[in-house]
Amino acid sequence: MGGIYLALTMLSISESSDSGSLNLAPSGTNSQILPDSSGEPYPFAVGNKWYYRRTISQSTWGVETRTVSQINREIIDTTTDGTRIVQVLDLSDQTIGSEQWRYTADGTLYSSKWGEPVYHPVYAHDTVRLFRNEYPSMTTWVGHQTPHDLVYWSVSAALGIGIYNRSAGEHHSARRYDDIEQLVGVLLGGVVYGDTIVATSSIDRKLELPLRAGLYQNYPNPFNPSTTIRYGLPSRAFVSVTVINTIGQRIATLVQGGQDAGYHEVVFDAKRLPSGVYFYRLQAGSYVETRKMLLVR
Repeated sequence: MGGIYLALTMLSISESSDSGSLNLAPSGTNSQILPDSSGEPYPFAVGNKWYYRRTISQSTWGVETRTVSQINREIIDTTTDGTRIVQVLDLSDQTIGSEQWRYTADGTLYSSKWGEPVYHPVYAHDTVRLFRNEYPSMTTWVGHQTPHDLVYWSVSAALGIGIYNRSAGEHHSARRYDDIEQLVGVLLGGVVYGDTIVATSSIDRKLELPLRAGLYQNYPNPFNPSTTIRYGLPSRAFVSVTVINTIGQRIATLVQGGQDAGYHEVVFDAKRLPSGVYFYRLQAGSYVETRKMLLVR
């Protein structure tokens, strides 16, 4: 599997106003979820369902898109080795897929999507509060992080409930993507706990103006033959964006003039230049910043 294993992070969710519909009793009752009568660590009987709110958030150069949809998972079969076959229904586009869930004798939970253990009770020293009840809980977090970039995924599971949160995303210099699924309801043994319907929405909005001037890493990088250079201005300024080579010669002036506050971008076309390292520089009033880029033929 790609990436670097960073940490096993315990996650605790307390009952509070921002926990949404997670802290709900079974529909129409005041009772709590009882332990599985089979003695299994997870309620993975055929017919049980999990209802998730999926939120996809994308932010690129000052514009944020946030989409909320619903995903349902249902155990539809059990193989001879105990592996559960899970049907996945995405209600946003009515697509149907499948996953496999299984756990070993020591309680380790596996998900076919990653092929890695996502839960082990030996580390279950924390709890999560779901539907007015507390369960031993653990989050497996895996990712790769540099000073300017982060790629990650995480899975949270609880004894007696199963997977209640999945997260994945990429954060780069001036753009980010997060895909989060949060459990809002379950159907266990014919009893509904929480919600089975998610309010869906899609929002596009402008983000706030930059707090300070900034020059962001070009994308793509390395590039051939063109790349996009982006920068932010907290207020109107006279702006100069230039490209220089390794000996300090200016080879292109991309922007020269006054610009309003906000996020801006300009395309640099290097089709007439040889491969190598180049630098691009932003000057906005008294602010000056230079970054490196690589042209590869």
